Amino acid sequence: MWAISEVNCRNGASTDYAKIGSLKADEKVIVNGKASTGWYRFVLADGTEAYVSDKYLTDEDPDAAAEPEPEPEPEETVPAVEPEPEPEQEQEPVAETPEPAVEEQEPVAETPEPAVEEQEPVAEAPEPATEDSGQTAEPPVIEDEAADSWILIAAGAACLCVIGIAAAVLIKRKKN
Repeated sequence: MWAISEVNCRNGASTDYAKIGSLKADEKVIVNGKASTGWYRFVLADGTEAYVSDKYLTDEDPDAAAEPEPEPEPEETVPAVEPEPEPEQEQEPVAETPEPAVEEQEPVAETPEPAVEEQEPVAEAPEPATEDSGQTAEPPVIEDEAADSWILIAAGAACLCVIGIAAAVLIKRKKN
């Protein structure tokens, strides 16, 4: 636990006991008990048993609260295309019309694939733990940035296809 401010340490679990030391703000102590009065018991650096009121200790690490969380990288967005509003007109009953014939479209030229640059290794793998240490080795995490790039390219291409279809439908409607 950590002291939330500078606080006196006492040799018993209330202010009736003598002061035997103090803790600085954010100083860490290892609590080994709690009295019925709400005072925490721990051992000072010199080995003396001490008590501090539970009002002055917290289990929230002040260093963890001070570290800002990393901000996520901004995602690229494609602006949405909104159709222009059609002028309001009185509508007459519509007679059933046959399905329009689908016009053949010219084939779209294929775009060349972008060159893939060689990636530098992300990090060196840590030395595997030995059996003597009692630790287990964890495999290193290797990020595949090239795969992430292709996912973004595919998503962008899909968005462009949807926008193109929507534009074609709007043009067709305006012609009719």
